[in-house]
Amino acid sequence: MTANVSGGFTLSSNLVFAIPAGANVLTAYNVPIQPNANYSYTPGTGANQMNKGYQASGNAAAAPVSIDLTTVVCVDGSTGLAHVRELLIFNDDPTHTLNWDMTIVNSLLGPFTVATKWTIPPLSHARIANPASAAGWTVDSTHKIVDLDPGANTIAYRLVAGGD
Repeated sequence: MTANVSGGFTLSSNLVFAIPAGANVLTAYNVPIQPNANYSYTPGTGANQMNKGYQASGNAAAAPVSIDLTTVVCVDGSTGLAHVRELLIFNDDPTHTLNWDMTIVNSLLGPFTVATKWTIPPLSHARIANPASAAGWTVDSTHKIVDLDPGANTIAYRLVAGGD
C-alpha cells in the first residue's frame, strides 16, 4: 500500500504581553509575540515531499529505548525509512528529562556533525526538520538509531518521523 501524503507541520506562538499604564507608560498596550512557520508536504521522495510516516509511543523504563528507523513499520504498512525530513520527540513526563543520545553506535545524527546528547526537558519536545532538502537526512546502516534515554526514570515518550 502506498501512502498519499498531504498536510504538514505548523509551529506557532500566540503570546501577548500586556504592558500596564504607569509612570513611564501613559497608556496600557499589548505587545504580541506571534511568529509562525508552516511546512507543507506533498507525496514523493524529493524536497518538500514525503511518502512514509512512522509514529511510536511508550514508556522508557529506566533503560534506553532504541528505535531503528530502517526496520520500523510505517503507518502505511511499509518497512523502514531511507530518508527523514521531520523528526519529533515528545517528552510527556511532567518532572524528568529525556535524553536523545546520539553518541551510541549507528545513531541518526540529523543536522548534528558530532555525536551529542540532546536533553528534552519535561513536557517539552525536540524537532529537527529538513523539508527543503532533496534527500533530508539519509537513514542507512550507520545512521539509523534514535536512542531515548530516561536515566533511572520511567518516562512516557512519543516519536514521529516522516520522510521516504
